[in-house]
Amino acid sequence: GPSYGGSVRGTGSPIAFEVMHSGTQLEVALFGQGGSGTNLRILVNGAHAGTASVPNSTGQGYYLKLVFPGSASRRITVETNGVPVNGVNVANASEISSTGISRPLVTMIGDSFAEGTGAAMGEGEAIVMGRALGFDCGLAASGGTGMINPGTRVSFTDPERLIDLTLAGVASAQTGGAPADPRLAVVFGTINDHGITPAQYSPFGATLQDAIAN
Repeated sequence: GPSYGGSVRGTGSPIAFEVMHSGTQLEVALFGQGGSGTNLRILVNGAHAGTASVPNSTGQGYYLKLVFPGSASRRITVETNGVPVNGVNVANASEISSTGISRPLVTMIGDSFAEGTGAAMGEGEAIVMGRALGFDCGLAASGGTGMINPGTRVSFTDPERLIDLTLAGVASAQTGGAPADPRLAVVFGTINDHGITPAQYSPFGATLQDAIAN
């Protein structure tokens, strides 16, 4: 439909978090919703360790158990395609700790390339960029849309999407309800404005190039 976004930002695809773990096993608590197919990926110390397909339309709780051959300090990364994560269960609370890494928040707006449509789990354009450069990603991507062309949804200039780009007035659950503080906003180029009519771009400029620049 034409609508975009929801009442709570940061609950859609993708979702990722990291913890340090020193034990031999832990359980990741998951909720049965999100994308279909392969919708969860685990990395250990930055290396791909496995994927899973969490039932995506049941609304029930699930647990993914990770078992290691021995105790060691490991950085566990959980990436999901919209599957909510409700923490981890460990044998002893001392086994789990923060990574101690402070990542700047970068927001992004784009089309299906940024959204990750068709990419393997955890390999969408925005996720790969965030992982490579070491930042936390706030994503306002929507497939089939352009800077001016709404496609079947809404364009980049839609007020809801611009809030997801600026995060103006949005509180961050990761910082205890403090205002979100993005350090950079990235606008991905798009092919979806190709072929739009003057009636669509004229409110923004005399030519398509002017309209995009404005």
